[in-house]
Amino acid sequence: MQQCGSQEHEASAKLRGEIDAELAILYERVRILHAKRNTISPLYRLPSEIFIRIFIEYQYLVIDDQNLRTRKAYKVWIRILQLSQYLRRIGLESPELWSNITRTDRRWVSKFIERSRSNDLRVGMFVYEEASVDLFKQVMANSDRISTLSISTSLRCWEDVIPALKSPAPRLIALKLYLHGASIPVDLFPESFSKLKNLGVTSCNVDLKHPLFTQTNLTALSITSPTSAIRTTDILHLLERLPALRSLWLSHALQVAGDGRYMVSLPHLTSLDLRHPDLDTNKNFLTSIRLPENVDISLYSNKIERGTQNLIADVMDSVKLALQKTSLVFRDLTVNRIDCESGVSMTCTKQPRCQSGVRSSPFVDVDLRFTKAGHGPHAERRMAHQITPVAARST
Repeated sequence: MQQCGSQEHEASAKLRGEIDAELAILYERVRILHAKRNTISPLYRLPSEIFIRIFIEYQYLVIDDQNLRTRKAYKVWIRILQLSQYLRRIGLESPELWSNITRTDRRWVSKFIERSRSNDLRVGMFVYEEASVDLFKQVMANSDRISTLSISTSLRCWEDVIPALKSPAPRLIALKLYLHGASIPVDLFPESFSKLKNLGVTSCNVDLKHPLFTQTNLTALSITSPTSAIRTTDILHLLERLPALRSLWLSHALQVAGDGRYMVSLPHLTSLDLRHPDLDTNKNFLTSIRLPENVDISLYSNKIERGTQNLIADVMDSVKLALQKTSLVFRDLTVNRIDCESGVSMTCTKQPRCQSGVRSSPFVDVDLRFTKAGHGPHAERRMAHQITPVAARST
């Protein structure tokens, strides 16, 4: 009986194995047929470059999503490669898709670096704990391939991070540092700034004599909340060495307002953003620079005092002076009432205006906004009931 039962069990196992083998062949055949059917779909006849562009755009959307900042963003965008084997193959064979290293873990960093092959690396990392320091060091072992680096760290981790920043980075084009009060080391990326175009420093101890600020080929510069405010004249001397500058952002950075006796020309600037507690600081800085006609100027202040309405008129005159156009046509705004507990920001966009096909004098669009102090940038809103538009007039 036992021998008979054993033989029956062996026969059943053999039969089950044969059936499973046939099913595996059928499943594989079905998979191949599905793949063949996909190849005749109009979607899958698109060039692989289009899919790669879509993947990269989706990747950036996920990484920039505020709701994903505390999660592993890469685990979200990678799911798009699971839609089909065809898309997976395209994704895995695209080095550009794996060149963007942000929040990730040690295992995935190795995969990103391997799959990006020899492509430039774009690195953005938050380093606030021991595990992230080790991860950052792993990434920076490839500093010779990094073209864009954004790092935010704490004073507690900064000393551990510094050694990883002392290897050459010859491909470096953009550098953003958020150091929360730390100083930038003098030997940061030695002999690596010949290609640097975009520089941003936030909450750093800023020394304008640092090699970072001696690069004459910068096209974008951002200085935000340095540990010690910088003299306006020092900023002006710096700008004088940056003839190719196109974008300038200064936020809570100026210590002493300019007096207009020292002038700097920024002929290629297209965007100027000044953010300081009082509009007077922004106004006086404008009186020390000369700007091209096509520049967009944004001014922000959260300190409103009596006489602000007259100060706004002074700011407008400073805009005209900076643009070297005293006969501008303004689309003006008259302020009827200002809440002294609010802030005010102004955006001046200068454009040519045509009448009957003939180019006339340029005009400036001025967008005046009020922001409740202490509520952050998302509280900014247009206070239409406090602002009455006035017909465009020559000034």
